[in-house]
Amino acid sequence: MVKRTEKRGKSKKRGSQKAAAKLSHRQTRDKINSDDYKYKSLFDGVELSVVYLSPEGIILAINAAGARGFRGDPDDFVGKSVYKIIPRMADINRERIEKTIETGISEKYEDRVDFSTGTHWYSTSFHPVKNAQGELYAILVLSQDMTRYHKAEEQLRLLSSMVKQSTEGMALVDLDGNIQFLNQAFAEMHGYRPDELIGKNLAVFHTEEQMASVDAANNTIKETGKFVGEICHKHRDGTVFPTFMHNSLIRDESGRPVGIVGTLRDITLQKKADNALRESEEKFRQIINSAGNLIMVFDLDNRFLLVNNTCAEYFRVKANEIIGKSLHELLPDVADEFVERNKKVIETETGFMVEDQLQLPLGRRWFTSNLQPAKDAQGNIYGVLIISHDITERKMSEGIAKKTSEELEVERNALQEKNITLKQVLSHIDDDRRDFLSKIQKEIGRAVLPLLKRLRKKLEKSYSGDIMAMEMALKAVLAQDRDNFRVNYSTLTARQSEICELIKKGLSSKEISAKLNLSLLTVFKHREQIRKKLEITNKNIGLATYLRSHI
Repeated sequence: MVKRTEKRGKSKKRGSQKAAAKLSHRQTRDKINSDDYKYKSLFDGVELSVVYLSPEGIILAINAAGARGFRGDPDDFVGKSVYKIIPRMADINRERIEKTIETGISEKYEDRVDFSTGTHWYSTSFHPVKNAQGELYAILVLSQDMTRYHKAEEQLRLLSSMVKQSTEGMALVDLDGNIQFLNQAFAEMHGYRPDELIGKNLAVFHTEEQMASVDAANNTIKETGKFVGEICHKHRDGTVFPTFMHNSLIRDESGRPVGIVGTLRDITLQKKADNALRESEEKFRQIINSAGNLIMVFDLDNRFLLVNNTCAEYFRVKANEIIGKSLHELLPDVADEFVERNKKVIETETGFMVEDQLQLPLGRRWFTSNLQPAKDAQGNIYGVLIISHDITERKMSEGIAKKTSEELEVERNALQEKNITLKQVLSHIDDDRRDFLSKIQKEIGRAVLPLLKRLRKKLEKSYSGDIMAMEMALKAVLAQDRDNFRVNYSTLTARQSEICELIKKGLSSKEISAKLNLSLLTVFKHREQIRKKLEITNKNIGLATYLRSHI
């Protein structure tokens, strides 16, 4: 029973409140639109949306800003249900109106509303409106579109997060260099926490020697509005490190300078990388320039991108005087042919070898060249690399060798002819010698041997043996001399045999020298060798006479 009594009491109270609030719409509108309320409560000149609702949710009055929010004029909405005007918010607004009626307390709400044109955020408050007797007869709804502020706050949060989380140092100082703000990265670069540095002067980041460049940079900022460049900084432990800074002057709305904002990046690793790159480039340049081959790189327009010193020497200029020039400027006679080669390398992305003969300031030279596509780190072709090797000496040697070979072939053929002639001569000599020996034998047989036989008969027997031995020795000598000469003569060289023929014909050593294009000393040496080989030990025997008697 107690519970029912309480429930009936609450229901009776709620009913009395509703009855008290149920003034006629006309009476309420008249009261709201009276001059007393019109100028005190309804501000048509403000951007704040102002709407008066009846407890049933009927719009009693609305200002221009509120009507614009509903895409219309105030008269379009007075007397209409707010639940029908904003159907998507009907349940929420009904709950809020009922709560305002029941509690009689103002409440503020934040709403997000999605429109076809985008999302909007609103700050809306519901206020109970009471008469002089304290009876609620309307609800005042004040609403402000906070979309712009919400987006600004979101951007500010993002900006703050970006600044705090940035790996680059960021700081704000006043015109005296006192730190007003800095992010975590800026502080950590110097070995501090941000809270340790607020209010301190920038001098804490620099050595005395660095302050001159720091002051110069700050003066530049004040004069030009910015500074971009390298400044050395000092770590908390005293270590000095290089940084790259981008600082700008901050001005207030009147244009008066109020501070300096700057970004900071530690470039220690970059410096090391730059130094390593310079060293690598220098080593590469030394290797290229010390190479004995000609090295050159052409861009896609057939202009020289790179040449080494060896290449420049062939053109009798310095390397930097060739860079940027085209093939037609440097090699006009062969430029078209070279351009087509480079085009082939680029189009096929394949290299090949060629052999060229060029007329250069250094003279006519022969080269073998290796053409290859020049590619960057990503594999993109940006030109053509050519490495050329000078083969002029080899070409000249090949020419000389060819000429010498031809001359030797001529001499060989001539010697073969002479050998044939010599063989014929030797054959004739053998024939003549045989004839001569035959004649001697006949003469000995006809004259000397019969004489020896008669002497052997007439002389005493004691001498007959000697005569017989003499007879046999004579026969043996004749045969032995003939055979020895044949053997000894065959040991002579072709040149010596040739000289023997000329000696036999009666030519002097000087004449033989001129005929065979030999030095006189060489002819003398050949004569000595001939006498030695033919075993002519008696100097009183003339070589010409000996040869004529045996050939």
